Amino acid sequence: MPASTTSVPGKRPSWLWPREHGATAMMAFPQVTALLLGHGSRGAILLALGVAGIFLAHEPAQVALGRRGSRRQREAGNRARVQTALLAGLAGASGLAGLAGGSRPVWIAALAVLPFAVLALGQMISGREKSVGGELLVALTFAAAAVPTALAGGVAPGAALAAAAVWSAAFGLGTLAVRTLIARFKTGRGGGARGVIVLALGLAAGAVAGALLAGGTARAFLGILPPGLVAAGVLAADMTPRRLRTLGWSMVTADLLVLAVLWITLR
Repeated sequence: MPASTTSVPGKRPSWLWPREHGATAMMAFPQVTALLLGHGSRGAILLALGVAGIFLAHEPAQVALGRRGSRRQREAGNRARVQTALLAGLAGASGLAGLAGGSRPVWIAALAVLPFAVLALGQMISGREKSVGGELLVALTFAAAAVPTALAGGVAPGAALAAAAVWSAAFGLGTLAVRTLIARFKTGRGGGARGVIVLALGLAAGAVAGALLAGGTARAFLGILPPGLVAAGVLAADMTPRRLRTLGWSMVTADLLVLAVLWITLR
């Protein structure tokens, strides 16, 4: 008698890991930039771990809030709440320990990021974080969070702010490109593609002009070129949402180039 082919559902992993790979890049690249540009101080590492902890708490928080479906909430709600509390607590402790010996500029930078973080948390709790505004806010928050980490590592304020501005532009362009592609596919209309292309090319041209005319720290803005050209290119090529994986890898490649430019120009 042949063996039964009925499959037994696999056990779900006990740990609730992030599902949004794009958001992982938004969190990781600015923090890696800050650590590479600095001298690896204890405070910088602790601040980076705090940001990572808050990010890792996002997925269990989503499950606990029912954003992954009522069934998932019933199955893993208790576990999700424990993981959220644990990660948030560890992130808070790590962040405060990193700030404990920080200079006044580090504290000011951290306090400046706080309103963005609170707004992003409000978007998540209300279920609006997947709106265009919500995603742009998350991108801005992660980019800005690199400033206190960089300052704690001894990076000059101008360089820290330049790196954060470049990452804000890079992530913003990537977000707008993806959302525009999806909107164009759903509505059959341009979905603002021309405006995003003009914005991307305008930022790229402005970055080149600033680097040539001002030099110094302004050369870091050349980092806007890779994501700007990728965003303009995919929209001009009329890429479909079925190729979002290709777009995702293109954006990751652009992010690696951004990191290289920031390393070369700000180190």
